[in-house]
Amino acid sequence: MISVSFLKSKFSKKETLERISNSNADYLHVDLMDGEYTENKNFSIDKVVNDLKSIIKPLDIHLMVNNPKSYIKVVAMPVLQGMRNDLTIMNDILEGRIMQTVLSQRLADVAEFVPQGARLLDVGSDHAYLPIALMEEGKIDFAIAGEVVKGPYESAVHNVSGAALSDKIDVRLADGLAAFEASDNITTITIC
Repeated sequence: MISVSFLKSKFSKKETLERISNSNADYLHVDLMDGEYTENKNFSIDKVVNDLKSIIKPLDIHLMVNNPKSYIKVVAMPVLQGMRNDLTIMNDILEGRIMQTVLSQRLADVAEFVPQGARLLDVGSDHAYLPIALMEEGKIDFAIAGEVVKGPYESAVHNVSGAALSDKIDVRLADGLAAFEASDNITTITIC
């Protein structure tokens, strides 16, 4: 699986969009930031969403925002082609009618590589979606969700607590592989 990620890209350039669409990448991963949840804000979300309409690749949108509910419909409607679940399911999740974590196609593909019974370190876990979903599925025994930025770290703590998995998923504020120690007995590492 190849996922192209653009953090600082010139989405307004037509040739850039054409290159992405014609590339061998399986997905286009896009980090959309509001400038509050994370420090970076390289372009407006509305502009990016408008430009992404021309991409023919499946899209994996990572909302790095303080209030995802205010962005989900704006982002989801024009880019639904690349998402595994339709807007109805997303609304059900946002309204709390579905409690199980639903992964994007990119994270679902990564999850396929995690062996049964693994002790997982998820580096750059952000919302801790991957370890939560794997734990809910019964695929892993223990996880560390590592994050170096305070906003995503706090989001992961909130999500793990909300999923009642604080005893099985340890959220740590640390830089990369520094999130674990030998005594954690980690068997699998994901860096997404």
